[in-house]
Amino acid sequence: MDLGLTGKKAIVTGGSLGIGYAIAVDLVNEGVDVVITARDGGRLDVAAKSIRGPGRCMGVAGDLGVNGDLNRVIDSATEALGGRLIFSSTMLARPRWEGLRIRPMRCG
Repeated sequence: MDLGLTGKKAIVTGGSLGIGYAIAVDLVNEGVDVVITARDGGRLDVAAKSIRGPGRCMGVAGDLGVNGDLNRVIDSATEALGGRLIFSSTMLARPRWEGLRIRPMRCG
């Protein structure tokens, strides 16, 4: 299925397992360059190396419930991929948005 996402860039949280991993796989297969993030750096590296397609995938370890990690992950993704980023969050905990240097956009 072509979703018209080729050339876009994205961050996917919880990207080393489950739904986050599946989202990252589908996005990379659609030609999206993806940064996946998760707390377990070892599992994250394995996941990032296993995701292949027209898009690229890289991992940036971080706990997005910890102040500073969210900005660090976003900064790393922006530096690696450039441009505007799609943000897909599979987090159960509410992230700490205070001091966040991005402006969340709502759909709908």
